[in-house]
Amino acid sequence: MAKRSRGYTSKRDKTEKAVIIILALVMLVVAIVMISKANNMEQQKTVGAFAFEIGGLDAQGNEIKDTSCIRLKKAINVDGLEIVLDEEADVKYVVYFFELNEDGEEVFLSATDVLDADLDASLIPEGAELCRIVVEPTMDAEVGVFEIEGYAGQLSISYNK
Repeated sequence: MAKRSRGYTSKRDKTEKAVIIILALVMLVVAIVMISKANNMEQQKTVGAFAFEIGGLDAQGNEIKDTSCIRLKKAINVDGLEIVLDEEADVKYVVYFFELNEDGEEVFLSATDVLDADLDASLIPEGAELCRIVVEPTMDAEVGVFEIEGYAGQLSISYNK
């Protein structure tokens, strides 16, 4: 039997090396995709029911006492704003938009009409930086504390941090 020279590589060895390289590349791609998705999730923030309280906003975006609706306690960023209304929702909502002045104070810009569908991004006015949302139940004249979660949960609200 003839001896193989040191530099000789069999087809089997080449195939094994190719498979290992391909598997390493696939694992690298999967890791990059997972890191990218994790970064996107960290950049996107979701608004929960605890961000709401009973009350409304007037035509100038000022807080008013109103037991027929709930509002966001604090304004949120409009960058990447998405509002998706459940198909079976029994609420409508209004989005109030604000800009920040040189002192960092919120200045009211405008509000949408009452909406009963997902937010169309074209409704966000030029210069808007923040928004607050007022949710109005369609079947309830007065909102109780224990109903906030149920009404707020009918909207999926997310935005970029």
